[in-house]
Amino acid sequence: MTAVELLRAVDEALPTTLCIPPLPHIHKSHIVSLLELILINNNFVFDNQHYNQCIGAAMGMTSSPEICDIRMFQLMIEILDKYAYKDTILWHGRYREDGILFFNADQNQIHQLFDIANAHHPLLKFTNSISS
Repeated sequence: MTAVELLRAVDEALPTTLCIPPLPHIHKSHIVSLLELILINNNFVFDNQHYNQCIGAAMGMTSSPEICDIRMFQLMIEILDKYAYKDTILWHGRYREDGILFFNADQNQIHQLFDIANAHHPLLKFTNSISS
């Protein structure tokens, strides 16, 4: 996921103002601007070489899990909106990069969901393990 994509996801997910006692209201544009600085200037050192991460949020960055969770939530909604058999999903749970779905469907219908998911975003690939 690109920084622009992550920033848009956070911007859409945040309300206009946040009330975080005891701080005064903070406008979401300030939060998005700060996240932009973090994501665009995401530098790290590996093997004595300096790099600027161009795609995604860095592992180890404090805000990365929450930013990516917001975007993955949006992506799952988009993917499930395309899935013709979404009424066969009995339960959907997700934690970070892992998810679990309980279906009342045949394997062909389940594979169709993963075909949709894997065609939805060029940088994301979903795997599955089917058990009866």
